[in-house]
Amino acid sequence: MSSSYDADNACYGHILSRKSISLQRDTFFFANRQFMVELLLGVNQKFTPMTCARLNCWLNILSACNGPLEVVVCAVEVEVVGVMGYIMKPSGAFFDQEPLPPGNYGIYFNHTFPSQS
Repeated sequence: MSSSYDADNACYGHILSRKSISLQRDTFFFANRQFMVELLLGVNQKFTPMTCARLNCWLNILSACNGPLEVVVCAVEVEVVGVMGYIMKPSGAFFDQEPLPPGNYGIYFNHTFPSQS
């Protein structure tokens, strides 16, 4: 592994594939899925500016739910656990800022909203 590969991984707090690095993805969305946290989406905001509205639209298109999903987005700190496992901890208030700044975000679906302090 090259040192630039390691440096790219270190600045995000989670593992980036070589493809994510080459595509310069700078915004990542994680979600709790049963017993683990999964990385759902990574984007390069120079090409695809991300907003909460766009994220909601994409999630509803891809969802198998009957009816619209209710989601909130929150900045999170991500910690790698084991092999490709993650823990995410909210690190700020819920986001409704348009556009979202680059960083790591948790997507919380309907009943998984974290309590706001």
